[in-house]
Amino acid sequence: MNQLHVTRAVFLLIAFFAAFTMISAQEICDNQLDDDNDGLIDVFDPDCLCNTVGGFEFIPNGGFEDKSDCCTNLNDENNCLEHWTILQGTPDLYDPDCMTPSDIEDTENLYGFEIESTFINFGVAGSFSETFGTCLLGTLQAGETYLFEADYAQTDIFFPDEEIVAQIAIYGFESCTALENHTYMANPCDNSPAPIELASFFTNTLTNQELLDLALTFTPSVDIESIFIRVHCDNQNSNNQGIFLSMDNLSIQTINNQTFQDSITVNGNVCEFSFFLEVPDNDLYSYQWYYEGNPIDGETNASIELNGQNPLVEGLYSVAIYHPDGCYYYDDFQLVVPTIDQEEFYTLCPGDSVFVAGQYWSETGDYTINYLDTISPCQILLEFHIDLYDQYEFLLLDTICQGMDYEFQGEIYTEPGTYYDSLQSFAGCDSVYILQLTTVEATENESIVALCEGDSYEWEGNTYTESGYYTEEYINQFGCDSVLHLDISFDESIIGDTLFIELAEGEYYVFDGDTFDMEGIYTSVFSSSGGCDSTAFLSIVTTNPCAIEAMVDWIDADCEAANNGIIQIIPSSPNENYQVSIDGGENFSSALLFEALPTGMYSIIIREGQDCETDLGTIDILTLNDLQASINPDTTIKIGGQVTLTLIESNTNIETVHWNSAKESCQDCISFVVSPESTTSYTATIIDENGCSILLEMTIFVRESTDIYVPNIFSPNQDGINDRFMIVPAQNKDYELVEFVIYDRWGNPVHQEQDQSLRSMQGWDGTKNSRAVAQGVYAYYLIVQEGNNQQILKGSITLIR
Repeated sequence: MNQLHVTRAVFLLIAFFAAFTMISAQEICDNQLDDDNDGLIDVFDPDCLCNTVGGFEFIPNGGFEDKSDCCTNLNDENNCLEHWTILQGTPDLYDPDCMTPSDIEDTENLYGFEIESTFINFGVAGSFSETFGTCLLGTLQAGETYLFEADYAQTDIFFPDEEIVAQIAIYGFESCTALENHTYMANPCDNSPAPIELASFFTNTLTNQELLDLALTFTPSVDIESIFIRVHCDNQNSNNQGIFLSMDNLSIQTINNQTFQDSITVNGNVCEFSFFLEVPDNDLYSYQWYYEGNPIDGETNASIELNGQNPLVEGLYSVAIYHPDGCYYYDDFQLVVPTIDQEEFYTLCPGDSVFVAGQYWSETGDYTINYLDTISPCQILLEFHIDLYDQYEFLLLDTICQGMDYEFQGEIYTEPGTYYDSLQSFAGCDSVYILQLTTVEATENESIVALCEGDSYEWEGNTYTESGYYTEEYINQFGCDSVLHLDISFDESIIGDTLFIELAEGEYYVFDGDTFDMEGIYTSVFSSSGGCDSTAFLSIVTTNPCAIEAMVDWIDADCEAANNGIIQIIPSSPNENYQVSIDGGENFSSALLFEALPTGMYSIIIREGQDCETDLGTIDILTLNDLQASINPDTTIKIGGQVTLTLIESNTNIETVHWNSAKESCQDCISFVVSPESTTSYTATIIDENGCSILLEMTIFVRESTDIYVPNIFSPNQDGINDRFMIVPAQNKDYELVEFVIYDRWGNPVHQEQDQSLRSMQGWDGTKNSRAVAQGVYAYYLIVQEGNNQQILKGSITLIR
């Protein structure tokens, strides 16, 4: 959110609270106090929440239900309708609570729709219009997009036999004062300052006596505080021609609102070192995270990172989302460290045991234990089962070829029979092996095969296409020598001619009893007197008098945000009657060039007249350039230190760089010097010359002055200088190293140490599993302790070689 939006949002919030204070004690939403004594503090009090989830309503009394009295002619009744002002003429208020049943029935018969609630009816004729307006609940921001909605109907025509076309417009003033100071019955189009047109529609699009929905989007060029509705100031119809128009349920909301209901989600695995709680991110909103109802210092982004070793992991987390229009929405998330279910099976020899969860187990049975995992914050619920082996007998059935030897458990056997041996099983338990040995003699087999000419036969790894008698020696399934004979013969087969047929669209041809009406080559197989196949072929070619020859050319978009893809259709012969669709036939136009296209798939169809269409295929508009850039990595400084935030590199020409944090921002700054007093996250919105943009983020961790030195760069190139990343305490300090972890850019640990003196730590030599890692930026997490004083340090280290 830029500074201008923050200022306006704070102003709206203060105004919102001030209005309520004049009525009764009102909750102040950011002072940590229960101002209205209802037991609820700040954003946990419903008084601070948005009146609608994900949206802010700007029009007061848009349904015309709030009024001081029954009235028909609003001006004569001294504006009995609350929050609305009559600027010109005498519009009427139809109220079923103030009408007799017969009046309601007559009005419904006249207007053609059921009257269930109050609505305004106003007349327009030429440049004259009955006009009504209101001061908005908040300011419409210049450059923001809004949605105007209403129910409406054309209820009467002065001269129903004539076609009346009037343009109805919604106008705005930059202030409520301009609306309040307007002179009654004066034409507001002549007002000074001049009104600003926001949106309009034409009455010739209305259906008489039918209640319809109206939805108009608009983007004001200046800030707007009040609006009014009347005929368009440029309407030039004669004053004796006009219509009456009814409107109800008027509403203005931002079009880019985001719904946050049930929106806190977990990104990552809570049983690993790091994961995130997050809600959808939107530059229009600001955020504050709470733990057990207390704000978490510095956590003002759409996500919060939690650490498996952090004592804040388990409990109730809340996020408050601040809307620029002066209200909050918040959501709760109860984070419970899960228990992981595991199941193991063990089979033991009698007298053996297995070590599980710190103790030995040796008895058959089913067990369930719960214990804390040593490498994550999660509990383990382990179910394991123990079975015991008995002494087994293993029967082995095998064969040998006649005259061959067989080795079994170190002994040689040549005759069939049953043999025994005692040994340990694969589980280490005593077992008995039994061998039953049989002999197999050599075999000789013959195969006789008859095939048709042109066929082939696969036999013993060879392909045969000619008649003959063949012999192969092979080893059978028992490993014994055997002989196979093949007696094969081939008979002649007949291949017929191809019949060529040309069919017009809608015609068909009968071939061998089957009907064909599509283009292709078809075959029919007959059996000859010798049993071999005879084949005939049919080739069908279809003609299409409606085929249109055309070429499709296209240019990809610069990026997804650029929307500048181009598709051009180039027919082989010019014709002014061509119609082209790029959405698969949903819509056609006479254009052959389509520009300003976003990325995506386009199905191209060209049409001549109403009957002849040709599908030209599908075009995929891709992204030519993918904006890539980098900024400073996360770093750690002492209080009072400075960091120069800068754009390090990009793959295209950068147009603007916007830096932003919860406390400060810098627009159009390639470099930005900051000196935060506490840990702060900064975002950089980078926009290139094509209008493409990316959002990058980095964090500056601020630590108090310490007597522990943590370097930010080292070079493990084995030159004897700065080859290890070490944490160095002051000479007079004796710290204990509680935990020291280094992570790569994907969050994977590459080095760990713990539970030792800081002076005796090994340090990191730039390797993982004895292999050198790539040079780059790595994150570290350090916990040291001196007596009862514990410090947590984290930051980044650059490895170069």
